[in-house]
Amino acid sequence: MTEAKITAEVMVRFLKKGKHNLIEKIVENLKNEGRGFLIKEIVDYLRIKKEEMTNKKPAKLFLAFDHDSEKIENYVKDNFGLEVKVIKKILEPELILGGKLLTENFLIDFSLKNLLVKFLKWKT
Repeated sequence: MTEAKITAEVMVRFLKKGKHNLIEKIVENLKNEGRGFLIKEIVDYLRIKKEEMTNKKPAKLFLAFDHDSEKIENYVKDNFGLEVKVIKKILEPELILGGKLLTENFLIDFSLKNLLVKFLKWKT
């Protein structure tokens, strides 16, 4: 485990015990020691941990254009039976009218680019 993950796990344990002042001290010490770069990694890890605690799988969403991520989450839940929570949304115009949903275990590609590639492979 990296230092950020270990620190984040300690913060989660303190949070469960209601010791918020110790969490604030950890963040303050990281700032004072000039290790602010760890705070971003800790926050990213805590976002993922939060979603795992609510039984939702954290996911990254790659879209060709800006679209409501909640609608995509509901669509995935209705059609695939998976509860996901988009923690990061990235715009990639080369996906052409669609996108990709990436979690730890699977990738759902609903881009027009993917459909065209599959169609052209099928035709040849």
